[in-house]
Amino acid sequence: MTSLIMKPFADLAEITNSLFQAVQDEQAAVTWSPAVDVYEDENQLTIVADLPGCDSKSIEMKIQGDLLWFRGERTPSYGEKAQLFCAERASGAFLRTIVLPAYVNTEAVKAHCENGVLTITLPKKAEAKPRQIAIEG
Repeated sequence: MTSLIMKPFADLAEITNSLFQAVQDEQAAVTWSPAVDVYEDENQLTIVADLPGCDSKSIEMKIQGDLLWFRGERTPSYGEKAQLFCAERASGAFLRTIVLPAYVNTEAVKAHCENGVLTITLPKKAEAKPRQIAIEG
């Protein structure tokens, strides 16, 4: 007869390790993270990211559930044969993930990249917008 021994902590550790490994694999190629501003007004949520030196065609953006993420790559301004004395500007792959609030309409997202600035706008759902309520009496 085979006995079944449950090891809940070992199972939990295995699941946790596999999740962390998946995140590490995704972020292994990431070398820098762009600065962002996230703000809202009564009509929309706006995300502004600094991506100097990035072409809009080299940026990939997706929304999955309540996560918006964008990634791309910035190549260095110097060539392979250049003798490098100082390199302070980040280059290489980047990935940025933003958790979206439930009150935005992810079906109506708009993105625009100009002069190295990516602007993403997500309108608020109608029920999230303030509305005037008349007081009787």
